[in-house]
Amino acid sequence: MKKLIALLFISNFAFSQIRPTTDFNTIFICIDSSTYESIFKDNYIKDSLFITREQSTQTNSDNYNGKYAIGEAATIEFFKPKPTGQFGDNLGDFGIEFKTRKIGELNKIVEEAGKNNFKIDTQITNLNETDTIIPWYKTVQLLHSKSNIELSFLEYQTEYLNYIGFEGDELTKEITFSEFNKILSNRKKYPRLFKKISSITIKVDKNTYENIEQFCRLNNMQKEGDFFFNSDLKIFTEVSRIACKSEIKKIELELLYTQPNKIIFVSEKLKYNLKSNKCEIIFE
Repeated sequence: MKKLIALLFISNFAFSQIRPTTDFNTIFICIDSSTYESIFKDNYIKDSLFITREQSTQTNSDNYNGKYAIGEAATIEFFKPKPTGQFGDNLGDFGIEFKTRKIGELNKIVEEAGKNNFKIDTQITNLNETDTIIPWYKTVQLLHSKSNIELSFLEYQTEYLNYIGFEGDELTKEITFSEFNKILSNRKKYPRLFKKISSITIKVDKNTYENIEQFCRLNNMQKEGDFFFNSDLKIFTEVSRIACKSEIKKIELELLYTQPNKIIFVSEKLKYNLKSNKCEIIFE
């Protein structure tokens, strides 16, 4: 899993008990090198649509460089292929990540996954800063060894929150990702258009669909046909009858302000389609 160190602004599946609230904040994808180089070149994209950053990060398990489209309440992370064979470095690898709202909630998700016999893996990622190693975040990941999609939950660790300036009740109270970014920016108004991710459309095979179904269940999302939803997000699935590589087809963003309709072509593989207060990122 590849993360930005610190953002500047940075049928019903009901359970018998109240589940911790999670927020969908991050999606990452490994795109072709040509698209990666062009992803933020358009002036409208980098000056109006997103806060954009390119950054290198070193952890206890990886060393990577990525480009980040930062919104008021979400981030899209882009990486280009590397010949390592590791997940995330292969063209088309992508991940969907939800975050807990306060420390300790991830343990409840682990417990619920165990009750339902969902296969998971847990780990803590450390951030390697100059002469300092900081516990950064803990993840719970649903396991599916043959898939190029990663489904995970993330919870920031107390040491990291202290490191970026959180203190007192900020460490213990429930906080959304948009509120998290406001604290980091000293309550400055978000200066771009990208508010949040409102829907994603993905193509998957039957086995991967079952993993997505489990993932959405743990996130208290409801099911209708082949799509899952809650009050903030819809996950649309195109299910293949034969085994196939998973693909992101579209990411739909909600914008803070209505914009004139326009299409921005980044490359043969990717374009932005703006309609009113929505922006679709379409992968060809």
